[in-house]
Amino acid sequence: MVITALNGSSRTTVAVAVLLALITVPPVIAYATAVHRTCRILDPRARTIGLVPMLVMTVLFTPFESGLIVPAKNLLVSGRLLRQARLAAQPPDGSEERPAAS
Repeated sequence: MVITALNGSSRTTVAVAVLLALITVPPVIAYATAVHRTCRILDPRARTIGLVPMLVMTVLFTPFESGLIVPAKNLLVSGRLLRQARLAAQPPDGSEERPAAS
C-alpha cells in the first residue's frame, strides 16, 4: 500500500490498495481472536493479544502492520503452548511405549 502511494500511482490505484488492505482486517481480527481464546482456554496466563488491544492496534497502525503483529504474537504463544503440551505428553525417559510382542 505504501509502495503503491510512493510510486506516484493514480488515486484509483491507491484507493484500491487501501480498500484491499481494509478488507483483510476483519478476517485477521476474527482469526487472532479465535487463537487468543483457544490459548487462554489452555493456559489462562498465556500472553496473547486480546480483542481490545487488537482493536487499538488496528486503529493506531496501518492494516498491514496490525495484520502482521497481532497474529504473529498469538501464533508464537500458541506454538509455545503446543511445544509444552507435547513435552508434557512424552514419557519421562523420552522413549515411547511399544506394544508387547505376540
